[in-house]
Amino acid sequence: MMQSTTLASIQMAHASITGAREQNEDASGRLVLHDGEFVFIWVCDGHGGAKLAADFSASFQQYLLEGSKEHLFQHGVPCADVTPDTLARVLQSAYDKAVADVDKAIFFGQQGTTVSAALLHTRSMTLATLQLGDSRIAAVDVCTGTLCTDERGEPCVTTSHDFSDPLQQERYNRELARVSQGDLHLDFQRRPDAAAIEKRFKAKIVSKSMNRIIMTLVEPAGTLEDLATYQCLVRSHGQEVYQAVVDLQRKTEIKVWSLRHYQGRPLAVFAGCDGFVSKKALPTPERWAQMLTNWGAYTGNHDSLLSDTVLEDWMVKKDGQLWDASFASRDSEAFQRNPLGHICDRVRNVAPDDDWRMAVAYSYRCVQEVYARYLHKGRLPSFRENPQLNVSLGVHLPVLLGGDDNVTLEAMFIEEFGKECAAANATEENESVRGAVCA
Repeated sequence: MMQSTTLASIQMAHASITGAREQNEDASGRLVLHDGEFVFIWVCDGHGGAKLAADFSASFQQYLLEGSKEHLFQHGVPCADVTPDTLARVLQSAYDKAVADVDKAIFFGQQGTTVSAALLHTRSMTLATLQLGDSRIAAVDVCTGTLCTDERGEPCVTTSHDFSDPLQQERYNRELARVSQGDLHLDFQRRPDAAAIEKRFKAKIVSKSMNRIIMTLVEPAGTLEDLATYQCLVRSHGQEVYQAVVDLQRKTEIKVWSLRHYQGRPLAVFAGCDGFVSKKALPTPERWAQMLTNWGAYTGNHDSLLSDTVLEDWMVKKDGQLWDASFASRDSEAFQRNPLGHICDRVRNVAPDDDWRMAVAYSYRCVQEVYARYLHKGRLPSFRENPQLNVSLGVHLPVLLGGDDNVTLEAMFIEEFGKECAAANATEENESVRGAVCA
């Protein structure tokens, strides 16, 4: 499903694809209130099924509307004294109430979801974010394609919560030791399906006294799951330990940034699921920002396109094993003329099943159709010129670079603050539209 809505100076864009999975387990949403004074976006990256993420997203939207009416408006008019704390309270309260709805619902089995949400108050240019898990929120300067920084110089991108982070490891182990009198700890192990250059870890709760694993936690260090998932902890260590682990898994991180110093420049705020980093397709938030603000220019440079990705690592270390001489080499003229086409061929050749191969073929076909539409213009529009086009293209790139996950993206484009911006993106030429046939 892909759609775009334009309201006043705010443009909203959305795209979500199933990718190399049997079903799309992501859910997401967007709200624009009072002609763009308050703008919300959120992404729920589900796992184990689609229902929990979808139900949470629907409840979250309901409580965002209720919380906005209570805290952001008075007699139908936006409050004059909206503070950063108020914005954070609206997000956290909606999250807490939506979690309560999930807990009261019918059994979800082994389903769960991460949550990343943003609320922008455009009058004060204050951005509040709520983070649980490994999806991301980022604010981007559309003129430069770089991450915004707040007035303290901090990059405006949420932290990915995963078990490769020593801070997350320490947070979990400290609390587990406290509630179990030192009996429980987390054992962190690399996932067997992780590529050599990926830092992907799973965590197991281990009892010293029992000398056994009590339960395994899914990959994000922070996720909302059915409470029944943790019942084994009640049986082994009692209610207090059970509640402590539930609280650890559901603990959100709130960050609020001021973007007032960007007045006079067009800005974008993106919410994207972890499908963007599957197989390190977009290995850093900075690369994510570059790709989304100018997809055509980003994909036209095949060196930076592949840099630090799992696919590049395979092409360097396993070229003779995974692909024979019939595949164009990276430095060949044919590859440089049509990098995406040759990358697509390579990924389809190593994809382990038909679903994955069909996903790659579908994403490449969608990209081909866009290139054909703009062939006569010699370049693709940038995000500033066409936000929805770049978002729609953006969700396909991780699949084309070997990612095997659902990919979902929500975006808001704030152009009111960009009237005086030099038309850098408007005049920047993308790479010439490449041939649209796989080599």
